[in-house]
Amino acid sequence: MSFEELKNYYMSDENKEILKSEYLNSTPLSKGAEKIVSINGPKVFLKYYDLDPASSIAVEQFKNSFSSQLESNYQMLKNGINVVPIFGYFKHDGCYVEVQEKAPGDVLHLINTSSAAIKFLNSEEFPLQHEEIYKKIVKDKQKEYNLQMQQKLLDAPQSFFDKLLADARLLAVKHEQPLNDLNAENIMFDQEKGFFFIDLEPYTFVHEEKPKRPTDFTIFKKVTWMLASMDNFYTNCEDDSVYMPHKKANKILMSKLLNAVLNDYFIFSLEDFSELENIIKRHCASNDSEEIINTFKAQYFAKIKIF
Repeated sequence: MSFEELKNYYMSDENKEILKSEYLNSTPLSKGAEKIVSINGPKVFLKYYDLDPASSIAVEQFKNSFSSQLESNYQMLKNGINVVPIFGYFKHDGCYVEVQEKAPGDVLHLINTSSAAIKFLNSEEFPLQHEEIYKKIVKDKQKEYNLQMQQKLLDAPQSFFDKLLADARLLAVKHEQPLNDLNAENIMFDQEKGFFFIDLEPYTFVHEEKPKRPTDFTIFKKVTWMLASMDNFYTNCEDDSVYMPHKKANKILMSKLLNAVLNDYFIFSLEDFSELENIIKRHCASNDSEEIINTFKAQYFAKIKIF
């Protein structure tokens, strides 16, 4: 079905009542609570917003912002950006639940224990009885999950990274997205479809006025934040058998991102290269950093000469 057909299907009065019933059966209901359901169609992702029903200003602001978000999301889809369709929302007792299609794939990495607990225990809190046992189980599952996702990224074709960077530039420049939270839990990855951006907000959510157009290098830096958030997990893992292979893996991932810079014709200034070297050294093993930097510089300046 097309976007409009799916939107009309899920947001019909009958199906909104079914979605509401399905969602209310999930516990606990809290701000940002999520649930994945299906009604004879693609799975949808439900996200809860808790507003003060007595505050007409808060409710009106939400409606206006959400209306802007729906229009922005529709334009992103028209431009071929890998974002998930948002169909609308329904109201229940002063609370609002957003309805969007479930993004393909899984989050790049589970970067903290609470995220892992939600995934594996369906709760941020560990049972008081045998709490330490549950914590160890979740940490082990988190490590297993992240290592599996890391391998999927290493196996991913270069075209997926080209699309990731190209989409980021479209989001930042054409759709005025600040891209301030591109951590590994706000990007989904599917082995067949590539990277998808989730939890995006129109600039009106976070800015009083439109942001200035970012440079290509600024956009590239924000995309590398996904590596930084993944690094945090491996650094805190305190396991050299995992940490050192991760630094080696980052050599491949950083090289794929830099190849995307070349393939997407990103323009860096001479001043940008000093900061780029620091970014590469931060994410990659020291004996790999110089090789990556020199290879990229040679390829970049050779390509610039062509034009």
